[in-house]
Amino acid sequence: MLTFKLYYLWIIYFYVTFLNGLLGSSPSFVCKEAQQSSTNGSFNANIGCDEDINTFSLTNDRINQSWSVELENTDIIKYFFVIVGTAEYQMYVVHSNGIQSSKHMCIPEGSNRKSYQQLMTCEYPNVVTGKGNRIIIRQIGNGPLKLFEVKPFGFSRLSKTMILNHTDFLEPISKALDGDIVTYYNSNEDDQASWFLKLDKNYLMKWILVSIRGGNYDVYVKDGGQTTNPSTLCRNFSFTGPNYLKRNNKALECYREMTGDTIVIKRRDDTSMRIFEVYPIICPENHYGPDCAKCKAECISCSPITGVCYQCHGPFYGDFCQHTCPANCLNSMCDQGTGICENWKTEMVTHQSASGEDTTITQEMDVIQDWKKQITTHNIASDEETYITKGIDVRQDVGSNSGDQTRSIILLSVLVVLAVFLVFTVVFFFKKG
Repeated sequence: MLTFKLYYLWIIYFYVTFLNGLLGSSPSFVCKEAQQSSTNGSFNANIGCDEDINTFSLTNDRINQSWSVELENTDIIKYFFVIVGTAEYQMYVVHSNGIQSSKHMCIPEGSNRKSYQQLMTCEYPNVVTGKGNRIIIRQIGNGPLKLFEVKPFGFSRLSKTMILNHTDFLEPISKALDGDIVTYYNSNEDDQASWFLKLDKNYLMKWILVSIRGGNYDVYVKDGGQTTNPSTLCRNFSFTGPNYLKRNNKALECYREMTGDTIVIKRRDDTSMRIFEVYPIICPENHYGPDCAKCKAECISCSPITGVCYQCHGPFYGDFCQHTCPANCLNSMCDQGTGICENWKTEMVTHQSASGEDTTITQEMDVIQDWKKQITTHNIASDEETYITKGIDVRQDVGSNSGDQTRSIILLSVLVVLAVFLVFTVVFFFKKG
């Protein structure tokens, strides 16, 4: 019986280890419990760490308000994605092991603590490791502390299934991709040194976390056989001065969205290259942004960079499915970009008959007034006819035909009257003569 249980324990262990190897570890910490110095209404502290950048926690309007969160694991924290709707603030990383507690101030790169939204590298003074399991944000001065999202990042590694090839291919896993900031890849070249990572397919990306020795670098994201040129340049950056020989950390944001399956890092100066860690932020399906927040609930899917919805659930339209389709749309469905109805409802119109009785006439009404409203709110850029203008032309043609028929009837009536008048005139003069 004991052998039987051990056998199944070994199977469980194998599958857990195997899946961990496939999936890799998470690049971010998991929030366990959040607290704040005071709570304004229902805007509780947990909202500041709920993976939704549209919601926020909020304190009362008081002096030195603060917010904190306990994390599920303890590790080195080097990067933060923070959205704070407040003035200047301070951020601390706390390490509590049950015996003693240490608190280290996190100084954003460039000491910029007034930016509303930023993916930032956290530099700790006095050569502190920055290892912790608790984050504290304290507002400087008066006012409420409004916190949309806090996301700390550690050093992790990509899923093995995503990695197709890399420069140091003789290693089981590249020293620059193993999630360990102690190990590193060192180039053989002292001139025009470079390093590459080949992924299993093309991904849309904009943020790359890098830990590297000082120097001047270019980072490229390219597709297959493309060359490294200005069109594939993600970002260039430098570490010089006293940090030249140190390990430096950088949260890179590409100049624009990049699509590709290969990341290349090139050194611009004539020295060897030492890379400790490289981590491109590639969000799973239905997540977006540097913190991989959840897509809006109304989205079926969204851009992994901006969160703009590719397709909406139900009768919604707009970049974030924030608008409801017009009520006169058939089945409440409309174009998800413009809000223009794909089909129009058939309406029942009651008319008064000559006998005084009500008769119901079914008419298919395209509601031209609604079309006019939509035309005034949507610019038609090209000279080509759209289905909207074509539909209006049809209506105008129908109106034109109706007018022609009316004019014909009037003209015929006048001719009949003239003919009758001429007949009576001829008869009158004939009798008189």
